[in-house]
Amino acid sequence: MGDVAIAVPVVYALCRRYPRVKVIFVTRRPFDALFVDAPSNLTVLTADLKGADKGLGGIMSFTRKIISE
Repeated sequence: MGDVAIAVPVVYALCRRYPRVKVIFVTRRPFDALFVDAPSNLTVLTADLKGADKGLGGIMSFTRKIISE
């Protein structure tokens, strides 16, 4: 949780500095609540690392879904 909490202000600053860039941040479900009042160019996605997105195959599938959007 600490890594995500430290990353939030950095990601927000990045989004404010580059408003034309779409930023995608992937985290676990419990930590997506840390992203309050997110900038409009920030998309927070959650990965289920113990379920559907488990292992290398799950992460690859999750990544393909993100890219196809």
